Amino acid sequence: MKQLLEKRSKLIEQIEAIMNVAETEKRAFSKEELDKINGYTDEVNQIDATIQTQKEARALMTTIKESATETRQNEPSLLDEIRALQADANKEIEIGTREVRDGTHTFSDTAVGSGNAPTEIISKTTFADYILDKLAYISPLYGAVRHERFGNSKHQIPVQANKLGKFVPMKELAEYTKQVATFEPIKLEAHKFETLIIFSQEAIEDTGYNVDGELMRQLVESYGLTLDELIVKGNEEYKVNDLNDFSADDGTKELQLPAKLTPETLTEMYFVLPIRYRHTATWVISDQTAKALTDMKFEDGRPVIINEHVAELNETGLAIFFGDLKRALIVGERKALSLQKSTEYGFIRDEIAIKANMRLDIKKALGEAVVIGTSSDTSRSKAKAA
Repeated sequence: MKQLLEKRSKLIEQIEAIMNVAETEKRAFSKEELDKINGYTDEVNQIDATIQTQKEARALMTTIKESATETRQNEPSLLDEIRALQADANKEIEIGTREVRDGTHTFSDTAVGSGNAPTEIISKTTFADYILDKLAYISPLYGAVRHERFGNSKHQIPVQANKLGKFVPMKELAEYTKQVATFEPIKLEAHKFETLIIFSQEAIEDTGYNVDGELMRQLVESYGLTLDELIVKGNEEYKVNDLNDFSADDGTKELQLPAKLTPETLTEMYFVLPIRYRHTATWVISDQTAKALTDMKFEDGRPVIINEHVAELNETGLAIFFGDLKRALIVGERKALSLQKSTEYGFIRDEIAIKANMRLDIKKALGEAVVIGTSSDTSRSKAKAA
């Protein structure tokens, strides 16, 4: 602002100098002098407007900072809430909508001329969204399927029920629509899954311990492990679907795997999958199958996900999946996350157990988007799981 004020003073001095010359010579301003005065006057007006805007911006930033500081001081921390939570009283803390905050951002006022001014804490995302966004880094299989986030206990979405359609001449459209893609509603429900996270009594009482960060890290890891298993094996009690639920009744192609895996087997699987899904398809195999593929030096350029819950080649079951997983499976995640506290679990060791509850569902979508390789002779039908 000091530089702006100095520039303003010089402009006024230049205007006064022109006026003094005209007055001394007792004449009117020349056209050139008028142009200069008008130009200098415009610059002075711009500087005045800039100075006023700067003052208003600084006042606004001060108000924002004071408000953020006030809110932060008045709002109890997660650690305070966990401490205050009564153990074994069936009470929960709902933290799904709690904001995950980051103080590294800056508010830029470059437009009004003085660089960046750091702000206080700025809200970035919610606790639930943060965890869900991090899951793909822990579980590549989760990252490969479709996700739907919902806020209520039930959520209904339309999904493609059969093959993709294409554009056709108008006169053929009526006939063509009888054969091509339709959309059907799928209902996702909020089934509760739980895990335990253990903290020492000292950690909970230590005000400097980063409970928020440790909770997020462990919740992301636990949730990722849960989804790795559910996407492959499902949950029969909750009717949570999985890759093993697909059968010929869903339009899924099945291929009987030989006792010894060969490159020709994988090539056959690749071409059994409809061509429209191949460029976005992913292989899902067990660690043992991955080793067999490494020994064969076979590559087809498609992504490969190794999952410990996929059957091995010498077991009965589905040993290889190949397809467009985003079209095949839908993971529905309710943005609700709650914590309960217990001292019973580790009473002798002075440990506190935090039980975390998350709610989700998984449903099958387009069966023809995936092909499965099975090492079982058992005939599989839709009677297994709807």
